[in-house]
Amino acid sequence: MKPTTSMMAIAALSFFAFAQVANAQMAKDIQGVWKAVEVVVPSGPYTGTHTTDVQPSLFIFTKSHYSILSVGGFKPRPALKAAPSSFEEYAAVYGPFTANAGTYQVKGTNLTSTPSVAAWPALMSGGATPPLELEWKGADLWFISTAANGQVTRVRLTRVDD
Repeated sequence: MKPTTSMMAIAALSFFAFAQVANAQMAKDIQGVWKAVEVVVPSGPYTGTHTTDVQPSLFIFTKSHYSILSVGGFKPRPALKAAPSSFEEYAAVYGPFTANAGTYQVKGTNLTSTPSVAAWPALMSGGATPPLELEWKGADLWFISTAANGQVTRVRLTRVDD
């Protein structure tokens, strides 16, 4: 039987409806509080899979808003001296710290955020960030980012118990 135009239209509408439900489900499933528990770095001085040295983080998602507080790197930040005397001292404490919040959208398996407040002012004026790919593995969620040089970094998030 040769497909008719109406059969193809029904199939396309069915797929579109399924995609809309899947996108809504993905956005709903991401809601909650998460923390990073594993980071996979493909190259450079920190190449490998990190689990025991992942630094503290919280990723909070509501229906349309998010907030991220995260310490980057794989070692604790030093305490800031009472009277810091150099830019390097400030940079060692605040450089690896990420703080931003705003709105987000999930389309298919991509998450795009638009920061409205951030520790780094330039992030607030840049519009939407490059999308992160989302991948579900059981109850955990992977954020997969691709740098301009093609390097792919994977961060596994797990829900924080209430």
